[in-house]
Amino acid sequence: MPAKAQTPADTGAMLISALAIPGEPEQVRTAREFTALVLRAHARDDDGTAALLVSELVTNSLRHSASGQHGGTITVIVAVAPDETLIEVTDNGGPTDPVPRAASDGEDGRGLHLVEELAAAWGYHRRETQLTTWFQLP
Repeated sequence: MPAKAQTPADTGAMLISALAIPGEPEQVRTAREFTALVLRAHARDDDGTAALLVSELVTNSLRHSASGQHGGTITVIVAVAPDETLIEVTDNGGPTDPVPRAASDGEDGRGLHLVEELAAAWGYHRRETQLTTWFQLP
């Protein structure tokens, strides 16, 4: 009987998918759909949390970084490991670090609060002119 081929999940490997999009508001939907597609392809149950959080981070990139300017780009990376999903959103950098704003009654300023509440962990790091904001889901 032939040996069963190991899948990446069997070996503890991480499966990584990436998408680079133009820094345009209509691309938020593309990022959300890409995230959902990758999770479905890797048989990950998602109640919409991952897509929601990606939407928030991509929107922040458009509003607060050079990615929202003409010619700007945003990269979404979805990394699927046996016990977690790591999602990164990298933009062209901006003048401030991503920190949750003080509580607001308005529609604006809630994105990082959602990330903070719904993700198992989140953070950010800068490299040269780029900013990457990431979150993990179990």
